[in-house]
Amino acid sequence: KQPISIRGPFFQGWLMRCIDHTSALSFILIVGSFSMRSSRDYTQHYVFLGVNHAGQHKCFHSFPDTVSVTVSDHKDSYLDITWKADNLGFFHINSTSCTGAFTFADNSTIQFDSSSRIPWKPSEKIGFVGPEGWLGLTSLLPCHYFVHSVGSPTRYQLTSPSFGDKNGTSFMHIEGNYGTFFPEGWTWAQGIALNNDA
Repeated sequence: KQPISIRGPFFQGWLMRCIDHTSALSFILIVGSFSMRSSRDYTQHYVFLGVNHAGQHKCFHSFPDTVSVTVSDHKDSYLDITWKADNLGFFHINSTSCTGAFTFADNSTIQFDSSSRIPWKPSEKIGFVGPEGWLGLTSLLPCHYFVHSVGSPTRYQLTSPSFGDKNGTSFMHIEGNYGTFFPEGWTWAQGIALNNDA
């Protein structure tokens, strides 16, 4: 486990949303790590996978043991993150791509490899790399929000007793949040057009 840069509470979370229009399949993967107020280390971790195939839904959850998890210290770099849990899986994000693989309790597995990162703004500059704009350079926001890609081409493979074996090419929205505060409740929606033009 990796020490984090400030005393808690602190969290770092990532969301990967994949949409395959051809197969009427989408999945959302959320990976989060949390530090309690009295700790400089992460004290809890959570992984969620939600799958929708042609109107059929299935959710998978995992709370991996803290000692099995390693999280790279992001050091304010949004573009080099590795999260790994023994016997569960990993994801890695860099300046061009995002890859990952997870296996859940019923032996359902998800693997993905996205490439050709599409940033929030094509002309992004360090410090202005997402929806926050100049606010991202200040300490005014208790929760920071970063969009890694608005629709990277992605190859995926899903194996599950509920869905069988599914694989294909899709588009993936990738975002991250970190900070000392997260709302208790929220509503948001995401969508990617057929040709990723919206």
